[in-house]
Amino acid sequence: MRTLASRSASQDVAPAFAAVCPMPQPMNYPTDTSTSPPRGDEGRRFEVRSVTGACYTLVEETAVDEAGCAVGSCYRTAYAGLPVVANDDGSFTILDTHTRLVRVGSRR
Repeated sequence: MRTLASRSASQDVAPAFAAVCPMPQPMNYPTDTSTSPPRGDEGRRFEVRSVTGACYTLVEETAVDEAGCAVGSCYRTAYAGLPVVANDDGSFTILDTHTRLVRVGSRR
């Protein structure tokens, strides 16, 4: 019979708990788009893999000088935005972690 007692007690506790700890409202705040690239200008994306098997998506962005002329390419990870450098042998390295990456799939 102890089950019945605890069952009725839990039914009484639920409304009291809800009154003390209301459900948070969803955060529908406007997002700051000043740090995001404009749509259609996201750069070329491609998949790479580390020697441990971790997969990353890299984004190639065109670097421009003060005059607005293209001077080369910059790379970053798509998810965390970590800076990536292209190596002479065709591989890539995440600067923050020194993780070596190679392209997956088609080769150029």
